[in-house]
Amino acid sequence: MGLAKKHRKLERVDYLKTKPTFCLKKSLVAKNIQDIENQFASFLLENLKKGYMLDSNFVTLIEFDSVIPQFENINIQMLIMVKDPTRECELYPAVYGIHTYHRGSYETIGNAYEALLIFAQKHNLKLKGTAIENYFRSSFAVSDESSMLTDVILPLKD
Repeated sequence: MGLAKKHRKLERVDYLKTKPTFCLKKSLVAKNIQDIENQFASFLLENLKKGYMLDSNFVTLIEFDSVIPQFENINIQMLIMVKDPTRECELYPAVYGIHTYHRGSYETIGNAYEALLIFAQKHNLKLKGTAIENYFRSSFAVSDESSMLTDVILPLKD
């Protein structure tokens, strides 16, 4: 085991249950992380221009089609949680799972996934097979990547 891995601190993992909320949703295949950021920024700005008010608790989500997202040619659902739903909005169901907050850039977000998978294995939890990232402070909201804050969620099977 390498020195860096031996001394790396894993994020704290907790259980999570969200409430159902209304959202605007867009499905796409992204080429890479930069493509996700660009398309998500466009999707967000487009809907803010339409006058949508964001839900302050659970604002922007990306739902991946696997537990560990591979960051090229990724099938994702982009979701923007809104306060006042319209006919364009969908009800996003409650999520029950495990989560951890990742502070820092996307380059080190693998640490969060590692902590979640270790916790799930240790507690014999059954994962649904998807991953969710909830961006509280993303790369297009802060200038310093160390200030980024992402809630990484692995939903559990019922």
